[in-house]
Amino acid sequence: MPKYNVTREMPYKAAELYAIAADVDSYKEFLPLVESSRSFDRLEAPDGAERFKGELRVRYKKLHIDETFVSDVIAEPKAFTVSSRSEGGLFDHIIAHWKFTDRKTGGATVEFQVDYKTTSRSLQFFLSGMFDYMVRKINNAFEARARELHAATGHAKSAVSAN
Repeated sequence: MPKYNVTREMPYKAAELYAIAADVDSYKEFLPLVESSRSFDRLEAPDGAERFKGELRVRYKKLHIDETFVSDVIAEPKAFTVSSRSEGGLFDHIIAHWKFTDRKTGGATVEFQVDYKTTSRSLQFFLSGMFDYMVRKINNAFEARARELHAATGHAKSAVSAN
């Protein structure tokens, strides 16, 4: 199963970045290929963590992809983490995990991990060549959203690895 890990340093607070990742309803406004996004069935735990369903409609006309993914999402504001798991459609599973950590020197470290497996070996082979590119596009869109919302200046440093 391919796994992608991206680590970046950004000039924003972990809480600010967490809020962007946890706001699934706004994904349609900034994530590439996302036509619509919404959350539903929200439950809040006593510790403040939220469990909900996140629905994304992804369209990529060139490949004739028009899929709706419903994920189980856990957003933990105290830990500044957002995790999701989706099953069905083109994918056996897609697991994504965001983690935000404040740095003592200012700003925050952003860790983004994606693990996926398709239902078809040929699709798995095809996507493996472009999945790294898609993960980078998601991170670039996330960074642009943070700049738009928080108007801070600075450059993110990044490291990407595929396992």
